[in-house]
Amino acid sequence: MEEMQKFRRDVERLTNTQVSPAAPSEFLRAIVRQSESLARRLGERCEDVPDQKFQDDLAELTGMIEPRSVRVAKALEHAEFGTFSALSASLDYNTGQYLYLVRHLQATPDDLLPPGAEEILEELAEVLALLDVTRQYFKTLYTQHELAILSRFLLYAGLPALLGGGFVVLSYDTILQLNPGRTVMTIFLAGTVSIVFLPFSVLLAYTLRIATLASFTADFGPFVPLDTLTDRRADE
Repeated sequence: MEEMQKFRRDVERLTNTQVSPAAPSEFLRAIVRQSESLARRLGERCEDVPDQKFQDDLAELTGMIEPRSVRVAKALEHAEFGTFSALSASLDYNTGQYLYLVRHLQATPDDLLPPGAEEILEELAEVLALLDVTRQYFKTLYTQHELAILSRFLLYAGLPALLGGGFVVLSYDTILQLNPGRTVMTIFLAGTVSIVFLPFSVLLAYTLRIATLASFTADFGPFVPLDTLTDRRADE
């Protein structure tokens, strides 16, 4: 709890708010909007830096952060926490790549940076780090929420499947002696098989959903996947 409160105070300090939002979606949205504001301030502050390499990195950074921040903030505005939409809204926000570009800008000689630019870069790097931590925390909460629902649905589906399968096994001979007809028997067996396999269907659906989410939200932290860096390495 102490670490969580410290984290909230750090966010409040960086977003210039007295009390950070209690709603998870609004909390994440506040950090995203602050990163957009810092990127815009950085672009305005450094527009006269004569170094072309610096200007290229700056244009790449602001060109990614600003439009994506607008999209993410708009998507989170009406997102309900606990749903995939609340988490998927931030999946396009590649904080590792943004931090990589910020470090390139910080490596610029001090005599080329205008006053206040270094402070903005440090604050932007801290905001991006907090954003990544927040997103991973919400991802963990979402996964726990999905697993809790899966457990409940398995219990709901498992009991009818167990009772239905046991009933068919015990009464199959009696049902055949009643000679219900081919059509009725086919419908009866198809319904029984569907009920028996219902828990497996629920398990498969949720497992695929959680596995897909995990693959799309793999956390690289401050690192960037190799394919993202291919063009930059070629340029350098």
